[in-house]
Amino acid sequence: MRQVLLGALVVFVSMSYAAPSSGQQPQPFNTATDVTHADIQAALKKALAEKITDQTIGFADVGKGNVSVAFVIRRNNATLSNVGDPLVHDKITEIYYVVSGSGEQVTGGTIVDPKPQDGKAIGPGTRGTKLEGGRVSKMVAGDIIIIPPGTVHTWTSVGPDGVDYLIYRFDPEKITSFQKK
Repeated sequence: MRQVLLGALVVFVSMSYAAPSSGQQPQPFNTATDVTHADIQAALKKALAEKITDQTIGFADVGKGNVSVAFVIRRNNATLSNVGDPLVHDKITEIYYVVSGSGEQVTGGTIVDPKPQDGKAIGPGTRGTKLEGGRVSKMVAGDIIIIPPGTVHTWTSVGPDGVDYLIYRFDPEKITSFQKK
């Protein structure tokens, strides 16, 4: 089932957006560009070298919304981790696909010490200092989780090698924009 869902998602994304991989700007509407394994490996190398935890590797205006793909890493160190930093996106749906590593993702529950936040890649929402309650999903390479708008989520732990994952972000209101990192 996961392979079917991932395959359908990849087909949708590859047919629907133009990826600004390798530093390119977004392409005009109805232009498709591949995000290759080499693009993902380059993003990992850049993340580790430049201490970037979340980098957009594909973005497009798909007519009635924006779609983006980001490569994200979480490690067991203060520089490359947002473990325990819960957030809620008010308008963005995220789908995580774990590429390598493992961790525990908690969804739902209540944010402690909530503060408004806004970002060009993730839109408006709330961020807090910790999460109380929620549902724990133990995730490993190949796992997928869909996080609808308004759902609190956070990594509460990552494995010894961290966790690397792709995030497919769906923005029906076009509030996000591409940020070159």
